[in-house]
Amino acid sequence: MKKLFIAAAALLLFVTGAAAYEVQNGTGYFEVEKGSLSIFKQNVTAYLVIDYSSTEVVEFGKKNQISKNLGPVDAYMESKGQQWVEDWPIMKENTQARAEEEINKRNKMQIVDKSEAQYEVRLVITHLDFGNTGVSMFHNPFANEDGGAKIEGRLIVTEIASGAVACDMRIDWVQGVGNYTQNQRMMYTVGTALFGKFIPKFAGKLKAN
Repeated sequence: MKKLFIAAAALLLFVTGAAAYEVQNGTGYFEVEKGSLSIFKQNVTAYLVIDYSSTEVVEFGKKNQISKNLGPVDAYMESKGQQWVEDWPIMKENTQARAEEEINKRNKMQIVDKSEAQYEVRLVITHLDFGNTGVSMFHNPFANEDGGAKIEGRLIVTEIASGAVACDMRIDWVQGVGNYTQNQRMMYTVGTALFGKFIPKFAGKLKAN
């Protein structure tokens, strides 16, 4: 299995084992367990599902380990009040739109309607840290990951006709830049960092052993 550490200030190396990579305004750690990310470099169509059905809200602490579990995302939103409940569907819609935009812009794969798609791209978010507004604004809110949202989960790409898995990648964590709104932090992490930077840059290099 190939493990990858991706750091914003690291040197880009082409290697077959654990590797450090450079991406602008994003950090993460992944393991491709089956197939390859190269499917994103192929002229295929897909539809995107961002799956929050098992998402729990957490706080990541030192060494990117979960330090606090705040419970299922829907229950968490209810505990924060009506405005949070109303904002959550909008946040998910905006994150979906940004992710689809970045896939279409940065990859050969193109997102289309489900009825026309050859593949399903499913991002399962198991743990979500919304980040921190105060930390984001203390640093440069548009060029620093401090305070950015962070996710843990799995990215699975499946051919619809055959059910064959083209890629199964475990996401230990990925984080985008900070911002003063949760909405923007989610869009930066899922849309810009994961689908707009990491996948296009490493799609030709990362595969399971």
